[in-house]
Amino acid sequence: MQLLSEELNFEAAAKIRDRIKALSYIQLKAETTGFIKDTDLIAITELNGKYCVQLYIYRAGQPCGNHHYFPEHTQDQNISEILEAFIMQLYQDKIPAENIILSHSINDPNLFAKALKELHGINIKIEVSNKSGPTTNLMQIALENARIALEQHLKTSAKNRYALAEVQKLFNLPSLPNRIEVYDNSHIQGSFAIGAMIVAGRDGFDKKEYRLFTIKEQPQNIGGGDDYAMLREVLTRRLNRLKNEPYRLPDLLIIDGGTGHMNIVEQLLEKFSLNIPFVCMYKG
Repeated sequence: MQLLSEELNFEAAAKIRDRIKALSYIQLKAETTGFIKDTDLIAITELNGKYCVQLYIYRAGQPCGNHHYFPEHTQDQNISEILEAFIMQLYQDKIPAENIILSHSINDPNLFAKALKELHGINIKIEVSNKSGPTTNLMQIALENARIALEQHLKTSAKNRYALAEVQKLFNLPSLPNRIEVYDNSHIQGSFAIGAMIVAGRDGFDKKEYRLFTIKEQPQNIGGGDDYAMLREVLTRRLNRLKNEPYRLPDLLIIDGGTGHMNIVEQLLEKFSLNIPFVCMYKG
């Protein structure tokens, strides 16, 4: 998978990724012998100051999927503190299992169980997997998969940092961009107009940050300069939201368009008193 990614053969790499995930599922299913009821198994690993948390979900003795997370802003925190923060953040909007098994200890698990009970109304038991208990093999698999995922994540991050360094150099940016927002508009013969925003950063494309904007003023109602008006509407709405989301301030805007689009972006950035580098690009 790694070699295919380096060769930019992403479709073949994705097939291998899916096979690895399927094999991991089969392995975890084989390790489950029915003793696990409703359980969330959480494993954390560290490499070069970065962390990966693996969540394995079991319901009625069956594995129901796994997810990996890469916590940010972990400087000056130990594994227990990172695990504690992860647990409270994870279960803000997710219902926990009655049993939560951890790879590492946390301070006062009973206090966290009480907090989750008040949040979700469920009696929860939080414990650490021991070296000879029934979940030992499952936890070892989770830790190994967390290690593999973290190594892959660090390799990808290194490649992204190189690419972003090239972007910084190309456009003479003051620093390595953490957030790049790319905009394009489309419509079908004047109808169904939408604007699209994709986001990329040091971890690559961030799909959870993607946004679609339904154009309120449809192109057939705004004359021949519809693409300009669409861009003005989308960017006005986006930049207006930055008042409440300063942490999402982009370091670079890339616009699909030419000189006319550039003038609109300049006007809007001046209107909102923002100094954001931007680039307009078009075919030809």
